[in-house]
Amino acid sequence: DVSFLAFLRYSEVIYALAIGYFWFGEIYTLQSFLGIIMIFAGLILSFLYNNRQHSKKEFLNPNK
Repeated sequence: DVSFLAFLRYSEVIYALAIGYFWFGEIYTLQSFLGIIMIFAGLILSFLYNNRQHSKKEFLNPNK
């Protein structure tokens, strides 16, 4: 499923934040965290919407 793979792809941001913070001592701003939250909120909403559409198609046409 493409939306799930996109979620995994963008989870790299979490690892990059952790590595930057622990290994390089980077300090992130509020804008950085807000941007990351917006990206993940969009990914989660997209994932939920696609799963809902897929479930609706199966409900309407269960033979396929």
